Amino acid sequence: MSMQYRSEVPTVSDYEPITQELYDMMDFHGPYGEEAETVSVSYEEFSVACSKIDSIHAKLEDENQSLKSIIAKLKHNTTVMELFCKNLEDAVKERKDVTLWGVDYIPVPVDADNMPVHNGDVMEWPDGKTFEVIGIGDGVLFYTEHECDGPAEWTGASTKRHHQPDTWERIIEDAREYRLNIGGSYLWKNKSDELVARCKALAGDAE
Repeated sequence: MSMQYRSEVPTVSDYEPITQELYDMMDFHGPYGEEAETVSVSYEEFSVACSKIDSIHAKLEDENQSLKSIIAKLKHNTTVMELFCKNLEDAVKERKDVTLWGVDYIPVPVDADNMPVHNGDVMEWPDGKTFEVIGIGDGVLFYTEHECDGPAEWTGASTKRHHQPDTWERIIEDAREYRLNIGGSYLWKNKSDELVARCKALAGDAE
């Protein structure tokens, strides 16, 4: 008489139990129609079956150790990457120089509106005149006057703004700020002429 082994523990796969062969070789003894009370098998068959089970168990333990090693490396790499990301984030927030894989990087300068400045940008002086950026350094801009082929000079970035097309709002705001910050009718007369010219240009009237 042989009896098929059926585990009462739920399984998560359809694999055959590793003890199935051991159960298959057993002779079950007991009253007919009742559960077996004793089992028997030759020692040689039992020893071979146990060796197979031990071999499977050893392979599973080896695989388990290998997976533990992989998980430990992943945890280490994750910790290193989190530290790298934090250092990079801090460097960006504080606008510090940073070295990535042996390459040094410096933050580009920012203008009066805290906007990054790049080569080729057209900037404005405080008086509204424009210049083109031809190089950048640590907080400074190398420039030429707009549409001018003269020698390059340098200036600080923090007092300049990116040149934007004129709008009525900008003209009104510039007039208000200029009126509040200067004294003397002569200076205001010059500024008024400039504002009138800007208004005509914006309206498409060159005359």
